[in-house]
Amino acid sequence: MKEDLEKIIQEFPSVSKVLFKFYKERVLENLLAFSALFQPFSVEERKKVVDKFTMEKFPSGALVLEEGAAGDCLYIIKKGEVEAFTESPRGEILTLARLKEGDFFGEISLLTGRPRTASVKALRPVELARLNKKDFDQIAAHLPPVTKTLEESLHLRLANKLKALGVLQDNPAKGAMV
Repeated sequence: MKEDLEKIIQEFPSVSKVLFKFYKERVLENLLAFSALFQPFSVEERKKVVDKFTMEKFPSGALVLEEGAAGDCLYIIKKGEVEAFTESPRGEILTLARLKEGDFFGEISLLTGRPRTASVKALRPVELARLNKKDFDQIAAHLPPVTKTLEESLHLRLANKLKALGVLQDNPAKGAMV
């Protein structure tokens, strides 16, 4: 069957583009269906969003995002695992989170307009779905649940960073206060 498909692609090169487009759409539809960010959306809403994403691959150890850089996109992990980290004032590398398939990152800069608050590196080869800022802004304007989910993530991730840096301490008494 594979040989037959290769023959068809050689004879009709446009078939390859159609197959890749179909593959990309199916993969992204499945990815968005399982991502906490887009899970609340209807199938129709997710289909509108799929075309906005591009796919990127990074090898193990590659730096995907660098702390302090401008935030121009959001990523959803299709395959693989990444680590978000920061550097302490003493130069120590502090792990903030390990993220896996379906998780997203890069959202803080998109929401705040400020530089990246952490670096992210691939722990093994990763495939990522990338959404640029312009498309993100359009989606957020038309689908408010995206912004709400990202704002919740923003608060949690900033709190985790402050804890890692020793600025914010867990206080059980505070948790009981309302």
